[in-house]
Amino acid sequence: IVSTVLDEAMGKLAFLLGLYAVTSTISVKLKQPTLVGRRYLIIGEIVEEQEKIVIARAWIENEKKEIVARAESTLVKIKIDK
Repeated sequence: IVSTVLDEAMGKLAFLLGLYAVTSTISVKLKQPTLVGRRYLIIGEIVEEQEKIVIARAWIENEKKEIVARAESTLVKIKIDK
């Protein structure tokens, strides 16, 4: 579930910025357990945009602002017919 949340954060961020792209690769590092019933903050950023790909990063912070998981992905741009 943690990997999915991080992937969604990066994909949704790209979409909100008008970049239509799908995940090609993702690398996830789990640093601490994520526990049910706790509050977490998910943060994402676009690191780089190229002609055909987007590099994105996301991480999850606990209530103490400690990073519990982080991910980096390469998203491939796709064309959307409007």
